[in-house]
Amino acid sequence: MTSDSCPKTFTGTNLGAQLIGAGLSFTGYSESMPSDGYTGCSSSTYRRKHNSWVDFSNVPATSNRTYASFPTDYSTLPTVAFVTPNMCNDIWS
Repeated sequence: MTSDSCPKTFTGTNLGAQLIGAGLSFTGYSESMPSDGYTGCSSSTYRRKHNSWVDFSNVPATSNRTYASFPTDYSTLPTVAFVTPNMCNDIWS
């Protein structure tokens, strides 16, 4: 990677696709993302550059969730849950 330009789309191997392909579950939760499945580059303090799974065409949109969707019942979490911050918590803003 040489820039933060958006969007990027990859088809290669990645953790989310590997987990799903093995019959396991993966969900990424992004702070300040405006809606589940969002593929835009930015919205308020959300930046797609923090949300790497949305750049892979082989990870379904249903795996791209808002942080507000993070379950309060931890027994319902997927096999792997990835939580990513908004720009308020970006050291390189």
